[in-house]
Amino acid sequence: MAEFKKIFREKTGNEHSDSLHTDFVKKAKKYQLIKQDLKRCKQHEYLKEFQWNTTPSSLDKSVASCLRLFADTKVYARSF
Repeated sequence: MAEFKKIFREKTGNEHSDSLHTDFVKKAKKYQLIKQDLKRCKQHEYLKEFQWNTTPSSLDKSVASCLRLFADTKVYARSF
């Protein structure tokens, strides 16, 4: 963590702390923080089923099976 804080200070000109979001001061020619508007959305709004049968594959069956697991939206839905 000490190394991260050192690099953060070098890049931004600010100390990294718990009150960073209120104490951060923009410095010329340094990195700055950007605020993000994090909106929650429902799983079905961003996870879409992939139709595996529409695209022929020459992958080995074990590789294709692994890819299907990674792309299985039900696996990700269970994590919410």
